[in-house]
Amino acid sequence: MTDPMVSICCITYNQEPYIRQCIEGFLMQKTTFPFEILIHDDASTDNTAHIIREYEHKYPDIIKPIYQTENQYSKRIDIIQTFQFPRSKGKYIAFCEGDDYWTNPYKLQKQVIFLESHQEYGMCYTDFNVLFQDSGEIRYALMKNKPNIYPSHYELEEFVYKRGYVAPPTWVFKRDLLEQLDFNLISVDGSFVFFTHFLAISRVKALPDVTATYRTLRESASHSSDYNKIYNREKEILATQYKLIDHYHLNKDLKQKCLFNYYKNNLAQFVGHNKSNDISDAKQVIIDQSLKDKILFLLAKSSIGRRFVLKAKRIRNLN
Repeated sequence: MTDPMVSICCITYNQEPYIRQCIEGFLMQKTTFPFEILIHDDASTDNTAHIIREYEHKYPDIIKPIYQTENQYSKRIDIIQTFQFPRSKGKYIAFCEGDDYWTNPYKLQKQVIFLESHQEYGMCYTDFNVLFQDSGEIRYALMKNKPNIYPSHYELEEFVYKRGYVAPPTWVFKRDLLEQLDFNLISVDGSFVFFTHFLAISRVKALPDVTATYRTLRESASHSSDYNKIYNREKEILATQYKLIDHYHLNKDLKQKCLFNYYKNNLAQFVGHNKSNDISDAKQVIIDQSLKDKILFLLAKSSIGRRFVLKAKRIRNLN
């Protein structure tokens, strides 16, 4: 195979039920250019690696896996920086984790054509669906149907303080953008850092096509029933927001907006788990801001209201 135009970077861990659908989404791509599929299996303990090997044997010139024997994520090793980015050969990089999947066979073709014909843009993404795995419910074309939650355009500062969500399985971007990224900024939500970086140094475009489905699971890197896991994740993302504001020389007032959103979005959890210090801090930051936030606080104090708040937050927050 000649040098690929696109390097598809896929990270997997214990995704046996989903990895076939993910890989088939790559293989169905109809392109006028070659692409490579770089899969990194992080020492899965189920049959994920076995399934990847099946595809590797069928498509040895396209599928190029790494099979870890020790889990790298648990060591806080950045997999994109350490294993995926250095071996990618494409002019462009596309992301898709092993539990998500592509739905449009012309995804790569359309996005590459756009970027090749609009050299001022370094990255483009598309509309997407969300599949709630537990219920089987699919919500379609969220940028089109929920534009107030998933807008098709972000300004840099707005994205940072709102912690906007732009589905990574829809991304295609110029490889050289990552060469300019300070990987010391990477945190538990790497996609949040990546997209902030793209907005800061390049033009970014949303295309209207639906090309991928993001799958939400009960337990994953970004969702969990373990309160302490989510609590620590939220704390680290707030710290990441502060770092991004400093690194990209954004308005210092954004830190107060980030803090406001942090307490507002996590108040129900603080009340439900008796985090007295956080509740006290939250009161000082948000309770006197508006009637809406006073109602939120009162809701969070009751078990029924708290379940309502938590459910609403889970639906809205896909990060």
